[in-house]
Amino acid sequence: MDKLDNDKLKNDNLLFKFIPFYSVLPICMYIFVYCFCYFGAGFIISCYNFKIHYIILFIDNYIPYMSLFVIPYCIFYPYIILGPILISKFNEYYFYRFILAGIIGSIIGGISFLVKPTGIMITEIIPSNFLDNIMLFLRNRDKFIGRACPSFHCFLSVLVFIGISSIKNIKYEIKVKSFIITFFIILSTVFTKQHYIIDSISGILLAVISWNLAKNEKYIEMLKNIFKKINDKKYNK
Repeated sequence: MDKLDNDKLKNDNLLFKFIPFYSVLPICMYIFVYCFCYFGAGFIISCYNFKIHYIILFIDNYIPYMSLFVIPYCIFYPYIILGPILISKFNEYYFYRFILAGIIGSIIGGISFLVKPTGIMITEIIPSNFLDNIMLFLRNRDKFIGRACPSFHCFLSVLVFIGISSIKNIKYEIKVKSFIITFFIILSTVFTKQHYIIDSISGILLAVISWNLAKNEKYIEMLKNIFKKINDKKYNK
């Protein structure tokens, strides 16, 4: 084995101490499906000028924009990757169930966007701090409309919490921390004025429905075998 092979082996061992090898490809696939359904639906809605609906409750008009909630809103992005990594280190069954639920829910959400595109009345933000500038940056990067309900922030963060809380040998303290993070991510969707209350509730329900749809062990085993074959070919090259 030459020096390059030795270096690669060391890097692989360092990586797989943090991320179990079997989980890398499934996590990439679930993130890809989420992005494809979320941004793909927005692209189609924008291109073909679908009619946008606004599902507003009277209480939505009284919810203020609060800069501090930009923090949990942004924590969502690493959370939906670190969450399944944690799950994969403790329980293979629940990991694949999470991946399957994430894929199912993303597809259902994408179809929902296309069937009834929903939006929000943009609240003007006059930046007064760094967090406001971050929020404006995120808004400017995400110009597609029609994907407010269900909230994917709520859907995926709740799904992470369900996956973590389902595993018996994960410490109670970790489950509590996961709940707190998820709770504040849900709040952030309305206090950053990125979603209405119905959007957030729909996202929570989508997570519960997807988790239950993904409980069939036959499909979980099928998904596991597909990724195992791909990983075996990749690792044995």
